[in-house]
Amino acid sequence: MASLLCVDIPNLRHLDKYTVEDRVHGDHGWISFNKTVLTENTVTHNKPDIILAEEKKNRITVVEVGVTSQENLEQVEVEKKHKYEALKKQMEHHKWNKNTEIRLIPYVMTCDGLVRRYHRNYRQELGVSDKMEDQLQRICLQQTYDFVMRELGMDPVIEEMEGGPHIAHATIN
Repeated sequence: MASLLCVDIPNLRHLDKYTVEDRVHGDHGWISFNKTVLTENTVTHNKPDIILAEEKKNRITVVEVGVTSQENLEQVEVEKKHKYEALKKQMEHHKWNKNTEIRLIPYVMTCDGLVRRYHRNYRQELGVSDKMEDQLQRICLQQTYDFVMRELGMDPVIEEMEGGPHIAHATIN
């Protein structure tokens, strides 16, 4: 999966500046982002964050991403894990062949980048390297910082450009 995720990303340091197309095709399958899955029967949750189809591995992976507080981390991870069970059943009727594996994987962390112990297993299933995980956690921290600054009425980009108040913060590289 990691090779599909990194299509046309020249440098992982700038991952937060990369805009994601809603569907990208590669040599081994395709990946879609935030697309509604059409089903025969009505399914409440039919728009997962990421769907990865790996034709050579005969596998479809539904990834649900979540960022939450430390208090809700376990609950959110469990909810994300089971949120698309009905969709999975519908997808099983329309897979490439009877042997196609359909997986549901939650990818959840706190707003300050903390994860549960099961996260390592999910990362391995997805093929997310340590370097990519570091970048994802950095982006999560940066987005949290930006959100808090906006809520306080201080846009971090504008403040830096105008030479406004400087708030010390650590940058994780």
